[in-house]
Amino acid sequence: MKPRRIRFKSTQHILLPNQGLMKSEYDNLRDGIDDLPPTYNWNGLRPLRVEDVDIWQVITETTNGIGVYCAWCPYDELYIITNQGNILYEFYGFGANEAAEQVLINMGIRYPKTNNVTYKNIPAEKSIII
Repeated sequence: MKPRRIRFKSTQHILLPNQGLMKSEYDNLRDGIDDLPPTYNWNGLRPLRVEDVDIWQVITETTNGIGVYCAWCPYDELYIITNQGNILYEFYGFGANEAAEQVLINMGIRYPKTNNVTYKNIPAEKSIII
């Protein structure tokens, strides 16, 4: 069974379409990722917002411009659905994944599922919380 492709984009790459991937070494299309992008858990003092996120995990991108992304750095349950660089939906907190999935089902877009281990709460080597 072929492993699922894992990709990452910066906020800038998502909101400015046609910018490509953030860094080629964060795309496991060829040989797998040796090192995942750095991350740390959101401090939770207030809800995470799009402008707080530097790196997003690409959940899916369609040929007609729809993209689904999950906050990676900092990590928290924040999902966005975009169309050509415009944010259509934003889901935060408990149940955000399910809410994003339901919207995609209503839009007729396949939501990828995996039985692999999730990457929640990955400790970063040099986390700094300000």
